[in-house]
Amino acid sequence: MTDKLQAFFEQYYPGVEYTPIVAATPAALRAALGGTLEPPEPPGPPGPPEPQPARQLVSLHIQESAGPWLEFITLVQPTVVKLVFGMERAEQIKQVSPGTKVVYRPWVAHQGEFWEAEPHKGAHAFLATFKDSLLRCAAWIDYVETLNELIATDDIPGIQRTVAFDIAFCEALAEIGYPARPIILTAGVGNPQHGDQTRLLIPAARAAVEAGGALGYHAYWGARPGYCTMPTAWQHYAGRALESWDPVFREAGLYPDYIFGECGAIYEESGVGMPSAGAGWKYKATLAGDWQAYLAQILDFRRRLNEWNATHGGRCLGATLFTVGGGDEWKYFELSGQLAALAEAVK
Repeated sequence: MTDKLQAFFEQYYPGVEYTPIVAATPAALRAALGGTLEPPEPPGPPGPPEPQPARQLVSLHIQESAGPWLEFITLVQPTVVKLVFGMERAEQIKQVSPGTKVVYRPWVAHQGEFWEAEPHKGAHAFLATFKDSLLRCAAWIDYVETLNELIATDDIPGIQRTVAFDIAFCEALAEIGYPARPIILTAGVGNPQHGDQTRLLIPAARAAVEAGGALGYHAYWGARPGYCTMPTAWQHYAGRALESWDPVFREAGLYPDYIFGECGAIYEESGVGMPSAGAGWKYKATLAGDWQAYLAQILDFRRRLNEWNATHGGRCLGATLFTVGGGDEWKYFELSGQLAALAEAVK
């Protein structure tokens, strides 16, 4: 009697010779087939990451309600933009550049009351200060930042407290049903110390990865006329998250994304090392308002980010230059008068 498999071949593959072979063991099957079946070659080691195309990673940290920043976004179509105050401006950004990811930083006058509370309660209390606006603007805000610059080198209890708060922040965003992703670990430039102190950040990095969020290190570089820390101290300042944090996270099996919510040139006193947080590119001892010198540094910074991305899966999603707006307090950082030139250089 013709078996069912033979009938199948006769119906659908006429002309194919069908020869059934029955064997009780693999060895008997090899013998029946007239030879030895070699096991398949084991898979080789994984190849290098796929090359990542260069992207427009350099963008703006915006504090003013209106100005030439919208024209910049229209021309440049950057990967990210960061807003402080006035989250409704995100709608305008999405209209002119739908692919741009909008980051919102909620500013509060006294961060300590949230940071010092029990983490879960503190995170929900922090979210409560802007929750209603978030829900109204849910269609336009892609990321929301945690509390700002609370990690300090050698402050082990403070690092641990910030890590606990940031984990709770990731959880609280999900609990209120808000679709935006968290940005956490918004450490000021140069923090924390390399090695063991950086390893304390691992639980927060894991929470960010699990929530689909990003890490928000502030990637400033030190500068003086004719000098910049990027060629000599990239791993300590602007590139610290990529060159110091990320190897620690990769050892733990984590591959987080990065969005550098603040970056740019700040004064570094010769022989001291740490940049001064109050002195941007217009400060006389920094670059004294030399736009061409600053632009060259910005383009070098962008090049370094794209080169890192090319071998690390494109995980640096963008960096926002501090700042557009902010009043007299941030006059040495002000970029509004240079946006047309910046757009022309980076688009």
